[in-house]
This record gives sequence, C-alpha cells and structure tokens, in this order.
Amino acid sequence: MVAVDERIAHIERARLLAARESKRGALAKTRPAGVGVLRSGISRAVDQVALRVMQRVFTSAHRNTVRGAGGRMQSLADDWQRLPADEALATYFARPGAPQQVSRTPKQRLDDGVVEHLRFPSYYAPERATALEMQRRYPENATCHALAYRHSAREGRPAVVCLHGWGGGNFTFDSQLFRARWLYDLGLDVYLYVHPYHGPRSPSSVRLGAALHPSTNVTRANEAFIQTAWEVRSLIAHHQRDGGGAAGVMGMSLGGYGTAVVASVADELAFAVPIMPFADLPAFLWGWGDGTPERARAEKAGVTFDEFCAAMALHSPLAHTLKVPREHALIIAGRGDQIVPPAHAEALHKHWGEPAMHWFPGGHLVHFGRGSYLRRVAAFLGDIDVLPRTSAKPPAR
Repeated sequence: MVAVDERIAHIERARLLAARESKRGALAKTRPAGVGVLRSGISRAVDQVALRVMQRVFTSAHRNTVRGAGGRMQSLADDWQRLPADEALATYFARPGAPQQVSRTPKQRLDDGVVEHLRFPSYYAPERATALEMQRRYPENATCHALAYRHSAREGRPAVVCLHGWGGGNFTFDSQLFRARWLYDLGLDVYLYVHPYHGPRSPSSVRLGAALHPSTNVTRANEAFIQTAWEVRSLIAHHQRDGGGAAGVMGMSLGGYGTAVVASVADELAFAVPIMPFADLPAFLWGWGDGTPERARAEKAGVTFDEFCAAMALHSPLAHTLKVPREHALIIAGRGDQIVPPAHAEALHKHWGEPAMHWFPGGHLVHFGRGSYLRRVAAFLGDIDVLPRTSAKPPAR
C-alpha cells in the first residue's frame, strides 16, 4: 500500500485519467501508422458495438448500487483505508502457500505432458466478515478453477499464469486467446486462471456472473481483486511445490488489470505482462459513466469521484509500487482501442518507471498485429532468461 500523501497523489492521477476519458480518448481515434483505413475502421467499429453492450450491463448493475448511497461511499473509503500502509499490505495481500486440496481432471494428453482442469478451495480470507459474506452469498465463487498445460518433465520448468478479460472463463476460448499450446511449446507450463464470478464460477442466482465483477459495488470489487491475487499466487506456489520453477503473470483487459495488481503486491513473480490494461478501476468506471443518467444519480446521491477512488485505492496499481524488477515488466496496448483508452496503458507505463512497452495497431477485440506482440512476448521472456532465446513464430490467427 502507499502512504496517505501518496494516496492523494493517486487520486489526482486518477482524476487526470477520467478527464482524458471524458474527451472520448483522442489518442484512441488516431489512425495507427502503417495500418490501412479498412482494418482500423473494422477494429474501432467492433469495439464501439461491444462498448455499448458492456456499458449497458455495467450501468444496469450500477443503478442498484446507487440507491441509498448517500454517505455510504465515504464510510466505505474510511473502512478500507483504516489500516496503516504496511499493515494493510500484510493483511489483504499476504503471500499464500500452495493449496492443500487440488482436484485434477485430465482433459488431453500431450506428447510430453497433459492438459488438466485444476480446482481448489479459495480460502483467501476465512476470518474477514466481508469475505465470508461474499462466499455465503455466491458459493460457486468459493472454488478456484484453472486449466493447466503441464509438462511431464519438471526440473524447474518456468510457467505463466494467464488472466482472461471480462466475460471470459471458457477454457476453449481462453486457450485460443492466449495461444496456450504455442506458449507450452515454447517451454512454459501454462495456467489459464478463471476470474471470480466468471465461467464455472458464475453464480446460479444471477443471469450473468460477469456483471458482478468488476462493478461499482466497492466491497465486492475489493474482495474479488484480493481473491484474485491470493489465487494466482496460490497457483504459482502449487506449480513450484510440484517441481516447477520461476513463474509470471500475463493478462488481457480485466486480466491486464489483474496482472498489474498481482505485480504490485507479489515480489515472487518472475515477470508481468499486462495487455490492454486499465490502470485504475474507479477512474475507468467513472469515465464510462460520463454523461449517463446513472452517474448523475450517483452524484446526486452524494457519491464523489474522490471518495469512489479512495474506496478502491486498495488494489489500484497506481497506489502501489511495482514489485518485479522494471526490466521484467512488458506492457502491451492497442492504439485503436475504443474500450480501454490508451491513456491507461500510458499512465501505468509512467507509474512503473517506463518499462518495456509494445504498441500494436488493432483495437480491444480485433487484434490486428497480434503476431507482432506474441513475438515480442517470446523475445521478452528470452531477454530476461525465463526461456532460451527463440525465433519461434506465433501461430496463425
């Protein structure tokens, strides 16, 4: 965590992000060099359609959160920031051990390994009342799920934990999204992690589990990101207890933010690769609400931007210091992204001390230039000695 004066600085940075978003992201509308008008137009058009759908889902959930919000946001902000910086970090983001009960379901045999569905109980905070309430209300979310591409030969095998975007959690889709078999063939064990409330963790009591996370519900959002950090680190501990070696995290969109969160609290990571990340959740959500009746209702109910940011500063990467060496971080972003404005990747890049960064010309959903950033990831892992340097080509789209 950060000291109080630094947290105030974080809120000011978040304010700048929200201001840039409210201008509809001038950078995001800039045509990438070397990319045809048709490709650029397609990627933006797909993003804009998806953006309208996602905004409708989020604002619908937000409408229920706003009711009776007067004074509650300040109380939440005070509650989540009541601990001193060091104590808060140790309390909310303590390093877990490997899970004691791991269920393995084989899915596919590989020439030199196996694909397995892993499950283990998420005992991330059994003593905290708010965590227990979330688990009681949504029991499906109390089990961690991951699909593992695991080599038979261990001997210090490196690994990557991949974090999907919003609405993901389908192993078939996520395997293609991250080119899991290609990463495996490079020499990595690959763990496709499922975010809280997604995929098999989606509660039966709601129509769309992904609508629960992320959200403007401060307690649920904070608990879910604490849970993500605990579970990802537990997966890494499981990998290493099983004979594996160094491990890092790579994620897209929501998974990019999750990657940045884990890299901000876990010094055991070997590397971090956030792809198209938002840098600050409250600024991102507040920017999405610009000009909407939902945000007007929130402000009328007494919710202020400063309080909203302060209530969720707990997990904001902009409120933490990068724990992995700067040389072991790579940020990837799309210049045509209409869903997560490039300002977020720029802010994270600056806050992390300007680590390596790769821009691709596509948008958030249509990744023109995917091959270039996959090659960049492979080269990056070779440069930091996680993998031997390779000229392996990424698979076709």
